[in-house]
Amino acid sequence: MLRSLFSRSDEEELYQQPNEEALLQNQQQGEGLKQPPQDNRFTQKEGEEVLLAAIWDQGKSKASSSGAAASAAGGASSSDTQVGAPNTTKSTNVSRAQTINFDSEETTEERRERQRLEGKENVAKKTLNEQKLETLADALDYCKELVNIQLKRAKDQQATMNEAIYGDSHARKAIVTLLPDQFVRSLFIQVTRDREAWPRIRPLFGSPPYHFLKPEDAGFIRASGIAAGRTNMTYNKSNETAAYAQFGVGHLVDTYFREYRVVTPREPQESDQLPCNIERLAPQNHVFLNVRVPKRSKGERMELLKDITKRRAVLFPQVGETLNINYSTGLRQVWGRADANLNSKLLVKSMVPRAAGASTAAVVALKVS
Repeated sequence: MLRSLFSRSDEEELYQQPNEEALLQNQQQGEGLKQPPQDNRFTQKEGEEVLLAAIWDQGKSKASSSGAAASAAGGASSSDTQVGAPNTTKSTNVSRAQTINFDSEETTEERRERQRLEGKENVAKKTLNEQKLETLADALDYCKELVNIQLKRAKDQQATMNEAIYGDSHARKAIVTLLPDQFVRSLFIQVTRDREAWPRIRPLFGSPPYHFLKPEDAGFIRASGIAAGRTNMTYNKSNETAAYAQFGVGHLVDTYFREYRVVTPREPQESDQLPCNIERLAPQNHVFLNVRVPKRSKGERMELLKDITKRRAVLFPQVGETLNINYSTGLRQVWGRADANLNSKLLVKSMVPRAAGASTAAVVALKVS
C-alpha cells in the first residue's frame, strides 16, 4: 500500500541512490551528512490528514518516515536493512486498510453476522422489532430470552465471575423495568437453580439484598458470593419500598425529574397488561408508585431549596400535589416504544418515605387525566 504512494521512479531513487551523487553533495556542503534530508513523500498535504489517520497510527507513521529517510542517506548496508522493514509495515497497513474498507462497505446482514460471531449481536433490538410487549407474559418471555443469551455468551467467552459482559446491562435494565417484583423473584429463583449461572447473578440482577425477594428466600445462595461484604440476601420485611440502588429504571418522570415506578398491589397474572402502561387506565383509577428523588450535591440541593419554583426537585411529592407525568427515556428503550408519549396528570393521595433520610418513597395517586 505504501508503494502506491510513490511513482516507479521514486522507488528506484529510494533504493538505488548512486554513491557519486552522495559524494558530490558532501563536497558541496563541506561536511558529512549530519542530518538526513527531509522526505517530502511522507509529508501530509492538506486534505490527506483524515485518510492517513484512518490507516496509520500517527506515532508509528512519524517514526517510520524518519527511519526511511535516514536509511536512504546512510550507505548500502543501512539501505538493505530498511528494505525489509517497509514490507512488514506494508502488510500490516494493507490488512488494516482492508478492514476499514470492509467495515464501511459491509451490508446489514454482514454486520449482523459479524456482531453475532463477536458476541455483540443486539438481540434485544431484533426481538422488539419482531414482537410487541403488551402483557406480562410477553415481558417475561422476553427477559428469559435475554438471560439465556447472556448465560450462553458468558460461557462462550469464559467470562470472569461477577464481571459484566456485553448485553448484561441491558438485560438487567429490562428485567427490573418491565417485570413487577413478583415476576423478577420468579425469574431469579429459576436462574439460581442452575449452579453454573451463579457467577452471572450479580451482572444480571445486581447486588443483594434484593427487595423483590421474600425473607424466606434468604437461603438460596450466600450473599457474600455475589458481592463481597454483603451478608443478607433479603430484607427483613417483604414488599419493602425499593432502595435507591434497587429502584431500576423509572417508568414515569415528572416536570421536576422525579422518577416513578408503577407497582402492583395485588398478585399479578401473566395475562395482565404491563403495569407501566398507564395509558390503559381510565381517569379516577388509583395508581400505586415508588418515587425516587435524584441525588444531588449538598451545594446544588441548597440552591434548589432557596428557589421556590424549583425546590420540589429535591423533595418528595406532597399530598394534594398534581403531577404532570410522561414516560421515561429508559422505559421507552427497554419497551421498544421510542415514540411513546404520555401526558397525564396524577393527584397524590398519600406518600410514605422508605426510611428517614431516604431518597425513595411509596406513593398512591389518582389518575386525573
